[in-house]
Amino acid sequence: MTRTDVAHGSHAHSILGQKADMGIAHSWIVNISDVSTRVPDGLRLDLQASPRSNRTGFDGFDEWRRRLNIRVKAPPLEGKANSEIERQVQDMTGCKTEVIAGHTTRQKTVMIYGDPDSIVRSLEGFL
Repeated sequence: MTRTDVAHGSHAHSILGQKADMGIAHSWIVNISDVSTRVPDGLRLDLQASPRSNRTGFDGFDEWRRRLNIRVKAPPLEGKANSEIERQVQDMTGCKTEVIAGHTTRQKTVMIYGDPDSIVRSLEGFL
């Protein structure tokens, strides 16, 4: 996946990659502020999980749900996928992370505790 920064109005966006679908290229454009909320304790991040994946990491942007896609190898059993998501995001940001909503669904909200600006910079490094 390649990363290219694009100016759009007064906001900078990152193109995460392109995927061919019947000969038509689709681009994922995401800004962390589109999928997160700043709160006093840190940052809430909205994710769309894909458990039992063959790899882990961010995988584009779900524009309809306004969530960042994340793949995990763990199955969605006994909280294993949630634990892997927490570890993955914590490794990316260096901050304590907790799934606070969506424990039994693919649509998750993760709380990342710490300085929101620092968290955003860390996450942008993985997009």
